[in-house]
Amino acid sequence: MIPQDRIKPTVEEAIERIAVALESIARGSSGTALDDSRDLRDSSRVELLSRTDVADLFEITTRTVSRWIAEGRIPRPMKLGRRPRWRRSTIERLLDRRPK
Repeated sequence: MIPQDRIKPTVEEAIERIAVALESIARGSSGTALDDSRDLRDSSRVELLSRTDVADLFEITTRTVSRWIAEGRIPRPMKLGRRPRWRRSTIERLLDRRPK
């Protein structure tokens, strides 16, 4: 018998699954999404960042965030409703790769 808590995913689990699916689509299904989904199962929650949060982390304006998206310097955000969101882990990886 399947435990009742495994039948209906929680809201957080549903958001995490959507985030993985959207990132996979944005990457063109390069195969790395499977690694991300394993990470999601190990973590209890995925932190999502707004455009302002991303701008603050990079120490740039929100307008520069939009420009960098258009230039391909950062990935397109997933949309939760009308709101753009990025996974914190994705942005932190970009910050780590940035020249010092």
